[in-house]
Amino acid sequence: MKMLYLPVFISLFAILFVLLLVKKIKESSSGEGKMIEISRAIREGAISYLKRQYRAVGIVAVVLFFVLLAVVSISSGFKTGFITAVGFLFGAVLSGLSGFIGMMVSTQTNVKVAEASKKGLKPALRLSFHGGLVTGLLVVSLACWR
Repeated sequence: MKMLYLPVFISLFAILFVLLLVKKIKESSSGEGKMIEISRAIREGAISYLKRQYRAVGIVAVVLFFVLLAVVSISSGFKTGFITAVGFLFGAVLSGLSGFIGMMVSTQTNVKVAEASKKGLKPALRLSFHGGLVTGLLVVSLACWR
C-alpha cells in the first residue's frame, strides 16, 4: 500500500526541482537591446501558436472524452466509463499544461543561452540543458498524477 504513493512523492520532488531550475534560468542574463526585442517576438509567436494548437486539440479531446465515455460505459458500465473518460481528459489537460510551461521556459531560455554563449560553451550548454530539462521533467512528473 505504501508503494502506491511513491510515484506521487517522486513527482512532487521533480516538480520542486523544476521550480529550482526555472529560478536559476530567470536569474541568468537576458542580454540587451535587440536580443530582448527578438526574444519577445519569438515568445509572442509561440503563444499564438499554442493558442491555435490547443484550441484544435481541445476540440478533439472533448470529442474523445464523449467517445470514451460511450464506448467504455457500454462495455463496462457508466462508472468505469466516466472514470476512464475523466482520466483521459485530466491527462490531456496536464499534458497541455506541461507543454505550455515548457514552451514559455524554452522561449525565455533561448535568449539567455545566446547571452551565456558569450562566456563560453560550458555555460551556454548548462543553461540550455536546464531549459530542456524543465519540459522533460514536467511531462513525466505530471503523468504520474493521472
